[in-house]
Amino acid sequence: MKPEFSLATPVQFLKSVGPARARALSRLGIETVGDLLAHYPRRYFDRTSCQPIGRARPGQEVTVLGEVLTCSDRRTQRGGNLLTVALGDDTGVIFCVWFNQKFLVKQFRPGRKVMASGTVQFRAGRPQLAHQDFELMQSEDESDGQSAGLHTGRMVPVYGLTAGIGQYWLRGLVDQALTRAEARHTESLPPGIVSRHRFPDRATALRNIHFPAGRPELDAAVRRLKYEELFTIQMLMALRRDAHRRESGIRLDKPGDLTRKLVEGLPFSLTRAQRRVLNEILQDLRS
Repeated sequence: MKPEFSLATPVQFLKSVGPARARALSRLGIETVGDLLAHYPRRYFDRTSCQPIGRARPGQEVTVLGEVLTCSDRRTQRGGNLLTVALGDDTGVIFCVWFNQKFLVKQFRPGRKVMASGTVQFRAGRPQLAHQDFELMQSEDESDGQSAGLHTGRMVPVYGLTAGIGQYWLRGLVDQALTRAEARHTESLPPGIVSRHRFPDRATALRNIHFPAGRPELDAAVRRLKYEELFTIQMLMALRRDAHRRESGIRLDKPGDLTRKLVEGLPFSLTRAQRRVLNEILQDLRS
């Protein structure tokens, strides 16, 4: 009989997670469903408002969707490697540049659609995305049967990855876990705090930290989960302090011979003040 599904369920019990992918997830610190849901996105593509490439202006942080026009790879004067990819749409062309990442060459086939996000700069008179994040857009036959709604037309999560794990697949896995765990979340904050701060419930906060409908929903989820983390830390510290207060100390009725031998073995005689302090210590040990 299968064990009941919970946040403690190993991720391998989720659909599409075989032994190889389970090992890959473990490299990200993901062993259970709870670990998966706590693997928060490191940023988001705002695909609700893609910028036409031709309207990109210096200093803007933009997200663009373009087609790979060219992909060139060359050696630099210092012996490094410079990869330049030209992305184009109906309005213009923008360039993405990577240093010493030659392994990316095979991914940028001419004609492939790419979503890229970064800060616009102009180099040698042409627009370029600096510190860009990118994602290769998948066709329907590449998407493992996942809903396109997870990847387009919304704020789309971008996760930290490892070898053998892709963004599309991980998004689908998180969505599956959220759906299956939705009815199993218990509220971790007192009702009064939730009401006073107008926090979303825990299930809603987890859904919105991964797949927010918009910026207000994301901000509310972040605020709730940060508060929850700090609340949990403070609660654990309070419980630890209470436990220490309830513990009985060890009472030593008499000092042993080691105390006398220590004092007698000192290369000097204790002063009156030092003897007074020693007696105070011994009285504390007897209490």
